[in-house]
Amino acid sequence: GEPFDMPSRCPVCAGPVARPEGEAAHRCINPDCPARLRESLKHWASRKAMDIQGLGDSLAERLVALGMVRTLSDLYRLEPEALAGVERMGRKSAENLLEQIDASRRSPLSRFLHGLGIPGVGAVTARDLARAFPTLDALEEASPEMLQKVDGVGPVTAAEIREFFLDPVTRAVVDGLRNAGFSPVEEESAVGAALEGHTVVFTGALTMPRDEAGALAEKAGAKVTGSVSPRTTLVVAGPGAGSKLDKARELGIRIISENELLNIIYKE
Repeated sequence: GEPFDMPSRCPVCAGPVARPEGEAAHRCINPDCPARLRESLKHWASRKAMDIQGLGDSLAERLVALGMVRTLSDLYRLEPEALAGVERMGRKSAENLLEQIDASRRSPLSRFLHGLGIPGVGAVTARDLARAFPTLDALEEASPEMLQKVDGVGPVTAAEIREFFLDPVTRAVVDGLRNAGFSPVEEESAVGAALEGHTVVFTGALTMPRDEAGALAEKAGAKVTGSVSPRTTLVVAGPGAGSKLDKARELGIRIISENELLNIIYKE
């Protein structure tokens, strides 16, 4: 048969196509592509990205199917009346969801980058990029050579990041989110090594994702483990804490709240 040339542009949206290093699959990386918008919206709202509570998979699919969300920035133009009319939604649910959507505009840069779905940029790499380039402008202007100085970013990922911000299709996605009120910067770094020498265990519910709280504690010098032992020096307990909290009390380990942990890290 005739030799087949893989298209460099998506046949649905004309967005850029990328093949991650070491993978066979070619993928459209335009978050606004109709063929992948549903999955992009689910990823954008996920816990490690914007963490928009109330925007689950089924609702994301309905919003796309109804044409209410045709691009990520459309999410930030939803009206309460229209949203309340969606199947299995109501006025109160719509109001609560819109509050969550509005709050996501203030998410740190690392979550914003992870939510964009840039090839090779998962949650960890997004966090490392945001630490090296704490504003979106700084990252957009970074050269491939500068990007490769970040841990975990090699030549392929650096090229994909540059392509994402330079390609007109994906560039329009970022610009649309800027126009929707996004101006993400990375959150303030932990002060010094406030938890140096501590072994920390988390238990119960937290206001932030557990992996994010653990990363914050590690950045402040702590070792984070999953179980309480005589080597544990701090237990951060939230609502619903169970056996770990009981064991910490038996061992006489210091127990603090999430707010107390933040006060220690930021020395408030």
